[in-house]
Amino acid sequence: MITATLRHFALSELSHHELVDNLAAVWLDDIRDLFGYPLTVTCAARTVEENAALPGSAPTSLHLVGRAFDLRWIEDAAHRWAFVEAVYLASGERSVELEFVPFGENRHIHVALAGDGHASTLIFSEV
Repeated sequence: MITATLRHFALSELSHHELVDNLAAVWLDDIRDLFGYPLTVTCAARTVEENAALPGSAPTSLHLVGRAFDLRWIEDAAHRWAFVEAVYLASGERSVELEFVPFGENRHIHVALAGDGHASTLIFSEV
């Protein structure tokens, strides 16, 4: 549950905001601050049923614990690099998932605060 005051996102922009992890929400807000451009969240937390209905979604998705966000695709290549830098700077020593899905109707960027025991992951997807 989000208890912090976010600078760049309204709760209404985050699906199931009541399920979003506070630390992850603050992290996303920090990424947006460092990035310097608007970010549109297309998916935040998911219910088990919503997750199961999505093709390719893992049953261990961090969306299920409110620690993952799908963002609208960033068209400008230089802005995408600035976004990667913002994720790096906001994350520090924490493990993250960063996935770029640049093809098809579901073009998006997935970013998640993975937490302890997980290695950071960078994925360039084709689906």
